[in-house]
Amino acid sequence: MIDQESFLQQLNAWHAIPYSVISKDPSKLAPDLLAFPALLFQMIAQALLLLPYSAFNLVQDLKHRPDMSFADLAVEYSEVGHKVLALLGNRDIDLSKVQASLLRASFQKSTGSVVEAWHTLGSTIRDAQEMGLHRIQSAHCTDSANSSLESLRDCEMRLRLWLLLHIWDGHMAVVLGRAMATRVDHENLISLFDSISARKADLSDAVSRDQERPVPFSFILEGYRAAYRYLQEIHDLGSSGLSRVDHNRTVEAIHAAIVRNIQHLPGCVKTNGIESPRQGDLWLPAAQETLFTELHFVLLALHRPYIFSNPHSREEAHNAALRVLASQIRLFKMSTPREYQPFNLVFATFDALVLIEAIYIIFPLVNESRLDASLESIQWGLEMLDNMRGNNQLAACAHNIVQSLYQKMMARLNRAAPRSNEMHTSPAVQGNPAERFSQTTQGLPEVLAIPTQEQLYSMQPPQPLHDLIFHSFASHDVQDTQLADCAWSHQSPLQGLPTEDFWTSLDTLIDQ
Repeated sequence: MIDQESFLQQLNAWHAIPYSVISKDPSKLAPDLLAFPALLFQMIAQALLLLPYSAFNLVQDLKHRPDMSFADLAVEYSEVGHKVLALLGNRDIDLSKVQASLLRASFQKSTGSVVEAWHTLGSTIRDAQEMGLHRIQSAHCTDSANSSLESLRDCEMRLRLWLLLHIWDGHMAVVLGRAMATRVDHENLISLFDSISARKADLSDAVSRDQERPVPFSFILEGYRAAYRYLQEIHDLGSSGLSRVDHNRTVEAIHAAIVRNIQHLPGCVKTNGIESPRQGDLWLPAAQETLFTELHFVLLALHRPYIFSNPHSREEAHNAALRVLASQIRLFKMSTPREYQPFNLVFATFDALVLIEAIYIIFPLVNESRLDASLESIQWGLEMLDNMRGNNQLAACAHNIVQSLYQKMMARLNRAAPRSNEMHTSPAVQGNPAERFSQTTQGLPEVLAIPTQEQLYSMQPPQPLHDLIFHSFASHDVQDTQLADCAWSHQSPLQGLPTEDFWTSLDTLIDQ
């Protein structure tokens, strides 16, 4: 999102501006410098949100109230950056303004204001289009005359920013069920990235892509090559009008392509791709796990719409969810409590947990071979969310919802296989993942209702992130949760959830 070298150049240029220029008429500054304070404030906000304990004393003087946390301070800096952009208005849109807006959206998402982040993303995309970032085959970047290292870096930064906007747009559209605002020709985009990379290598004697040390953007680009590129197609499938047979064929083709691409990822971005990170590469293991999670989230998103109507999609979605949870557990173990406040660890964990529980609630007699792994993953997931709930309001709400669904799942499993009831409830079974929550199955309905094929085809799949964000759980039977933990201080600007959603279908099934 931010090129370090370019950012430092802008910072030096800002420091070099005479005070007389700023005090008299700052509007005469170049557009990139005019928007730079907004970018700087958003950078500071991101840094304060993840500030390690060891650095607290270095910035303690920034606090202006004794009871203020660094998270509070981060919110203030982000708000100030947003106000700077508002003062600038729509004139002279440049790269710094788009970068600052995208960082603002990232901050909002990390602090749980996902709906607001979606709106910020939309306005950022419009600004990017206004300055022509969507014209990826522009003469500025394809003209061989523009072959200086500086011009190539500028072109690459523009491409990176547009790709980030497109990936964010696709991801949020799939999660929130909204229309996409961007379209990208994958082949043209990758061809241009490769062309710029080759031209830069000729000028700087850079080593090949497989040999160079990865940078943060390496993970984004490789993720796009392997899986994110298909978010656009996955989103389009919902309104494609294809027959069920053609739908299944398309899903299988995308699945096969993603799996193949994952197998051919460069070793440096794979988990355990670098056994012993160097001192400057300590961020790599977390980046590798994050990429692993996001790749398998795309597989989960691909198969999610068909988990009730297509047994193969149900298997693949279940497998992807288990992989997501395994990766999230590893990532959680790398994290410190300071990193619990951003909501990144909550989203993927919650999504995967609800999907697995939904599958076993609807189909208690299938996937028996994965049951132990699923129960263990649910236990780990609940412990993760419980550990984060003191620092993260969404984690508290997610924990309660997952535990409520766990109770219903265990009741269904015990009704479906009474011979194994002792296995699920006996405290004498050492190491059984279900042992810890066995008492929660008491008092739940004993009648096992299995949906008909017709009901399965009409049943909506769970969209847990959508519902967590839009607060729709309170209208359904999540009676065992402490809904007070799911209260937000703001109201969602988007209303009108469908009444016949997954939660309604689940309530009906459980009550039968």
